[in-house]
Amino acid sequence: MIPYKHYGSDIIEDVVDEVIGADDPGTENYPCEATMKHWKWWMLHNEANINGQMRSMLHHLMDFDIKFLKSGESLLKELKERISPGWLSVVARFIYNSGGRIEPYPET
Repeated sequence: MIPYKHYGSDIIEDVVDEVIGADDPGTENYPCEATMKHWKWWMLHNEANINGQMRSMLHHLMDFDIKFLKSGESLLKELKERISPGWLSVVARFIYNSGGRIEPYPET
């Protein structure tokens, strides 16, 4: 589960990755279209926060060098490619277990 969310990370992930949408016939028991739009907005506005926290923790916990911290490559994008499905629960677990947090209503 993602804190502050009523649905599991698997459903949120499928919406964010556009695996499912409001027009899909199997989404009758899924959230409404406005909720799906909000999740996409939420992920878009938290992406920099997620990447920054992951970089910082990997640098601190695994002693990655400073070049890694300054890299412009997206760790979130890399995780999405390597761990799909399941990337969102991995990211959330990593951040929350390391003492970080993903903002439920990020500043825009």
